Amino acid sequence: KELAAFVQIAFVKNYDITFLSDGTATSSEDMHRATLLNIGFAVGRVLTCAELREELRGAAEEAKPD
Repeated sequence: KELAAFVQIAFVKNYDITFLSDGTATSSEDMHRATLLNIGFAVGRVLTCAELREELRGAAEEAKPD
């Protein structure tokens, strides 16, 4: 519950939200899936840790000076 509230507050404050589906958990698998669906639909992106790692690697490569 606390993490979902934090995500909502961050969204209201115009933060870009990226939520890691395999980096978080809830009390049950059904609640976890529902939370991920709600976040992905309404307030942010839902990625796996591997997907985020690849995005960050790509950004680092693009930022390297020639």
